[in-house]
Amino acid sequence: MLVGGFSGIGKSALVNEIHKPIVEKRGYFIDGKFDQFQRDIPFSAWLNAFPELIKQILSEPEEKLQGIATELQEILGEEAQVIIDVIPELELLIGKQPPATELSSSAAENRFNLLFSKFISVFAQAEHPLVIFLDDLQWADLASLKLMKLVMEKIDINYLLLMGAYRDNEVNPGHPLILTIEEIKNLGGIVNQIILSPLSQSALNNLVADTINYSPEKSLALTEQIYRKTQGNPFFSTQFIKYLHKEGLIYDNYQQGKWLFNLPEIKILAESGDVVELMADQIQKLPQSTQELLKLAACISNQFDLETLSVVYDKSRSETASYLWNA
Repeated sequence: MLVGGFSGIGKSALVNEIHKPIVEKRGYFIDGKFDQFQRDIPFSAWLNAFPELIKQILSEPEEKLQGIATELQEILGEEAQVIIDVIPELELLIGKQPPATELSSSAAENRFNLLFSKFISVFAQAEHPLVIFLDDLQWADLASLKLMKLVMEKIDINYLLLMGAYRDNEVNPGHPLILTIEEIKNLGGIVNQIILSPLSQSALNNLVADTINYSPEKSLALTEQIYRKTQGNPFFSTQFIKYLHKEGLIYDNYQQGKWLFNLPEIKILAESGDVVELMADQIQKLPQSTQELLKLAACISNQFDLETLSVVYDKSRSETASYLWNA
């Protein structure tokens, strides 16, 4: 299942809505995200997803845990270290393994692909189906796309749903992702697709009315200005609403017991510049120390922990946290 659409349109939010029903059916849901600046790292999103799965497995009852560990040991055999090298958490499940055999680069890649698809098959079972969500597929490396195709080809992998999200405005017919999807279809793979479009003005008005507790008729004037600024993009719309509140243009009137808004000022904002400039402006209003810290955090990844950030920043964790708090 592929979900396409512009940045901020709600692709990840939509996919994450299925997380709860999957867990209710005793399924596993894991996700990984490709990074624009990590295309040189093969399989990055795949490898980001599976440590979370290992943690979920380790929380299972002892009997089930042992069963999965035994099956993994049998299916990976003497080459299990190949997977441990990229997913160290696996060692917690199956213990230390002998070193893997040295191979040439192409042979090593083929061995990895084969072992990794076997590894996936252990978790994709009738009693616990597996959903893998790969986000930002437009930035996927070629090795990851090749693995995606291989997994879709494997007739011995059942009870697996592979989901991907991508920015359809950033890929053309010759893009590696589109070519891979065509290859999967030609091999008989089932590929479904949803393309998300921006919110209509009517839908956005429902959101605005619900946010400020107005009737749809009374909130429409505000919605029209938000829509003019964001063209119905859900992420930018919610960010713009937060910005208006922060600037005091949407405010809570305690005497009247309701939210009010300064429509003339909001109109001026809605007509000036685009929403990306507005987002940048919000960041530039942060203290300089916080901005510098965010730059360092962005160099780590789209996710980072305080320990790593404090080491890079060369300050204590408490001092690093105090600078980060403004953001």
